[in-house]
Amino acid sequence: MSLFKITTKRHLPGNGKHLEKNHDGMNDSELFDQYANMNLPTSFRVIGIGEVTEDIIESVKSYGYDCVSATVLTTPFECVPNDEDKMVIIVARDNEEHANIIAKTFHDAGVLTLGLLYDADLDCYDSVESEASYTEFPDLIKAILQPMATQGIIAYDFNDLR
Repeated sequence: MSLFKITTKRHLPGNGKHLEKNHDGMNDSELFDQYANMNLPTSFRVIGIGEVTEDIIESVKSYGYDCVSATVLTTPFECVPNDEDKMVIIVARDNEEHANIIAKTFHDAGVLTLGLLYDADLDCYDSVESEASYTEFPDLIKAILQPMATQGIIAYDFNDLR
């Protein structure tokens, strides 16, 4: 899909304004919004290991953070870091061995690697929360991501975390 489309102008009766419409029926603002919301690289990832983490990942998706990718990995448990990755949060209820392998991959690539699981190999993570209950995981993830994903009076990003 190209951002550049052939447009036609139509005079709107009564207000003297013109409305530009693309030939696919979208005005320029709608087209830009669609283009801007395409799958762009994200700096922050939340990865659930196994289908049992699906409810946690769905909670994270419901927060609507544009800069966060939230996915559930099922067999095969493979995930490779991207150049854009700055931080990954790995969530596991079981499959801790797979979580540790994936965490090691991210950690070795220089990505800040956080774990929310009970039986973690501490050498694979920068930090692990192993004493919270599974029901608290979505709130913990939100507390970590919200200051970076939303703008407020005081805003910071990954570069401020030193």
